[in-house]
Amino acid sequence: MSLREGQTLFDTSVIVLAGGHSRRMGVDKALLSIHGQPLIARVISRLSVLSDDIIVSTNQTGRYVSALIGLPHHEVVDTLADAGPLSGLSAALVVARYPQAIVVGCDMPFVNADLLRWMVSQLAGYDAVVPQTGQAAGAGTRRAKSAGLHPLHAIYSAACLDAIHAILDTGERSMGSLLHRLNTRIVSLEDMHPIDPQWLSLRNINTPEDWAACLQMIED
Repeated sequence: MSLREGQTLFDTSVIVLAGGHSRRMGVDKALLSIHGQPLIARVISRLSVLSDDIIVSTNQTGRYVSALIGLPHHEVVDTLADAGPLSGLSAALVVARYPQAIVVGCDMPFVNADLLRWMVSQLAGYDAVVPQTGQAAGAGTRRAKSAGLHPLHAIYSAACLDAIHAILDTGERSMGSLLHRLNTRIVSLEDMHPIDPQWLSLRNINTPEDWAACLQMIED
């Protein structure tokens, strides 16, 4: 499943979700610095080989302008205020140039372009492609609500928009509710292992402890 570095998907958008409040971190985690580079800039730099349509979905106009100088992207503001990633995904899919999109959080320092490229190749016949670990990546406890699914490291078809709008109209905000409505291709740890054997791409940053562990991994 390994793919040659530098291949580009011209028919796939990239959506970086950056509309959260970083409450557990205490500061805006998208702006945390790795060797002088904001975390959100690191994510976009890693994924810029995949698309010429990179969308940053945020809850505030111009929030990351200074952090993303020189990086190809355009910004979209959440459809509904404080409605979580489902609202950000809705706003971004509406403006996406292509009929499918790679979707990741802004707090994933080890996103792997080859893994996401392979996941795109699995979308045919499905509405979404979502990893399932059975455990939270990098932790030892099961995600009870999502059964180890990672909906913020996934591929979505633009055809998902109708389901997203229907869910938002009911007042529901759960990404899990969306996945239940979609024809979803689940990829397993075994599927991902040949490309990302430590599944680092799925790691995200929520707490100062997560951040310290990330920095230690980078230094090591």
